[in-house]
Amino acid sequence: MLVFHKQKVKSLTDPFLSLVEMGHKNGTHCFFVAEDSEGQGIGGLIGCVEKHFFSDQVVESIVHYDVLPEKRMSGAALRLLKAFRTWAENRGAVELSAGVNSGDEYEKMDKFFKRLGFSPVGGNYALKL
Repeated sequence: MLVFHKQKVKSLTDPFLSLVEMGHKNGTHCFFVAEDSEGQGIGGLIGCVEKHFFSDQVVESIVHYDVLPEKRMSGAALRLLKAFRTWAENRGAVELSAGVNSGDEYEKMDKFFKRLGFSPVGGNYALKL
């Protein structure tokens, strides 16, 4: 299981946002931020729309999706996902794809996605090196 390092993520914010900004200019990527009642960022979702090499249909994929542990169950995750879905539907996407790669609270994420109508397709696999 990969370990989340909050400080490392903070140090990567500027260069990472530059990449997202480039995708935003192309209309293929988005970055949504959830805020609490005091305007503090408590979560984010980075997503993209693309065509798979084997299809002409547009699909949307979540690149990264997270809410601070102490702010989970606040509705922030649902608000982020709804905003992303609307953004992608406005770009003609026919499917939303989400994966859970960290292993962190997998069972909760599984229930969350299934409750929203997602179906398991394929799987994520990791090989420890």
